[in-house]
Amino acid sequence: MIRHANSGGGVMPGTLAIRDLLVPDEEHKRQAAEIVESASDEPHLCFKVVSSAGDFAVPDHLSSFVSHVLHTVAQGAMIQVRTMPEEVSTTVAADHLGVSRPTLMKMIREGAIQAHLVGTHHRLKWSDVEDCEARRSASRPDAAKLLRDLGRELGD
Repeated sequence: MIRHANSGGGVMPGTLAIRDLLVPDEEHKRQAAEIVESASDEPHLCFKVVSSAGDFAVPDHLSSFVSHVLHTVAQGAMIQVRTMPEEVSTTVAADHLGVSRPTLMKMIREGAIQAHLVGTHHRLKWSDVEDCEARRSASRPDAAKLLRDLGRELGD
């Protein structure tokens, strides 16, 4: 059970199995919207977990996560919660980055992303894959501008 601590109410009942996909039906959407609405004047949402062992405050970084989930569900979007291992294979990393496995192997050789060997297989830390994805996303506008400028030079 999750209770919004700022409003003193707003209980959202239900439990999720570890691998469940949280799909907001109308009742979930209504409940999330009710919590978001009741806390609309709060600059920062705080949550607590209520259990038979007692009440526990949810740390700020997790409260931010829960707040994001509630706002997203209230808007009618779907949320999928999943866990990722600390290390992934080159196939998983390449799929996540949207590149082929040979391209990922080239990126590893060139030092664009860190990897280490486990036996004869490369493994990548998930955090390194996420960092690489963020760098690639950040560089896309610059690359697009460079292509536009080049096109203008060649077109003149």
